[in-house]
Amino acid sequence: MLYPTADRLLAHCDAVLRLPGDSSGADQDVAIARRRGLPVYHDVAEIPRRTPQETA
Repeated sequence: MLYPTADRLLAHCDAVLRLPGDSSGADQDVAIARRRGLPVYHDVAEIPRRTPQETA
C-alpha cells in the first residue's frame, strides 16, 4: 500500500538516505533511486553540504 506512494515521492527527490536496519520497503526505495540515477547515502556525514554563495 505504501510502496506506490513512496514511488511517487521519490520522483521528487534529489537523493536518498538509507538508514540502517532491515526494511524491504527501504530496500525497494533504494532500488528505485538507483534506477533513476539518484545518489544513495548510508550516513548523514556522506551528504554533501551546500556552501553559501557570496553576493557581489
